[in-house]
Amino acid sequence: GINAEYGQDVNSSLAEAAIKYILSKEEDTEKKTRYIDKKSIRNCYWPGRFELLPILTSNEKNDRNSSKFLIADCAHNEQSVELLFENVRKAFPEASSSSIICLFGAGQYKNCKEMAQVVSKNADHIIISKANNSKAMPIDTLETLFPTSNIQKTQKVSQGVEAALKCQQEHGGVIVATGSILIAAEVREYWADNFPQTLSADDWAHRHIRDPSDTWG
Repeated sequence: GINAEYGQDVNSSLAEAAIKYILSKEEDTEKKTRYIDKKSIRNCYWPGRFELLPILTSNEKNDRNSSKFLIADCAHNEQSVELLFENVRKAFPEASSSSIICLFGAGQYKNCKEMAQVVSKNADHIIISKANNSKAMPIDTLETLFPTSNIQKTQKVSQGVEAALKCQQEHGGVIVATGSILIAAEVREYWADNFPQTLSADDWAHRHIRDPSDTWG
């Protein structure tokens, strides 16, 4: 859900302020009694925002047994990506002494160069990919934005996830997938394909299995 401990205090505070403003214009006292308090807002579920997706092995039948996760986060600007890495180290102190593996992709019209610099500063292994969307930045263009040449390129997000999982097996560490809501969405769809038991039966990520033509716009 929206977790104030991991950087969502600003978003939840804005949501609360917006609700208060809307209700201040409402004359119906009955509707005002339905006010969503701060606790309710902070407990709501936000897929793709510092979402821990369990990585299951062949011996693990459900996510309760999992000790490894991929963090999917739709951060898509310099500030939010910077905050994401801060929160990764806060949630996983061992990340400071082990590898951070970052699967990164972005939209063409975002401040990608600044985000790439933040990723380069914080990640030990960088994998870039392009979401299946016309708004996504092409791989070759994205590669030029990174100050380091030690970048692994993948043409599909599913390939990027598999590369990240392989890297984790070889080096350990924490996997972070970020840069765009498109990346977070396709990572969740990969989970629906490969770890369906870790998502609720009515999770929207299962939808793409029934309708592969349904892509994010």
